[in-house]
Order: sequence, then structure tokens, then C-alpha cells
Amino acid sequence: MPSVAKLTPSVASEVLKLMLTPRGARAALASAVDEQPYQVSHWLSGYTSPSPKRRENIEDLLGVSWRLWAVYEFTEDDVARAFTSAKRSKSCGVVKLVEAHEAAKRAKTGTEG
Repeated sequence: MPSVAKLTPSVASEVLKLMLTPRGARAALASAVDEQPYQVSHWLSGYTSPSPKRRENIEDLLGVSWRLWAVYEFTEDDVARAFTSAKRSKSCGVVKLVEAHEAAKRAKTGTEG
């Protein structure tokens, strides 16, 4: 049985910080989950946490388990998987999210990229 770690919601914030280092990633995530960019900053600082629905959306988009936002016990394996996903996404998932966000902005303004 995996060991259980008592961790705070800040674990999810730290994972998102790792993932959202590429330029434009925070704005892209905000847009993808229909939220304001300042809210993403609040999540990253640990000031607030996303709603349960937004947590599900973030998990679908970036692989950050909704359990990392919850204020109850979860396994160290959950944390390890989240950090592995964060490292992987720095070169793949988040980049795709940013590219899609930039393409949508270009389409909205009618400019070429």
C-alpha cells in the first residue's frame, strides 16, 4: 500500500508554477478554463483555489490531479505523478495550450501569426 502524505493545496500551486513557466501559459490556461488571468495568479500563489469544475478542467488540460487541490490526505504517488506530468508538459501539453490560445487570438483579430 502506498504511503499517505498530508499535504496542503499549495502542492497543486507548485505543480502549476512548474507547468506554467512558458510565456503566455498563464493567460492560455485562464482562457481555456474561462477564467480571468488574475485568478490563475491567485491559484499559483495559494491565495485561492479553483472551483471543483475548474479543477476538473485543469486536470483534463494539464494532468494536475484534482486531488492535489483537496484538503485531505492523498498518496505520495499522486504527487509524484503530478510532478512528472508537470515536467513533461513544459515541453508538450502547455505548449499546445499556448499555441491554441495564440491561434484563437489571431483568428479573433484576423491577423496572421
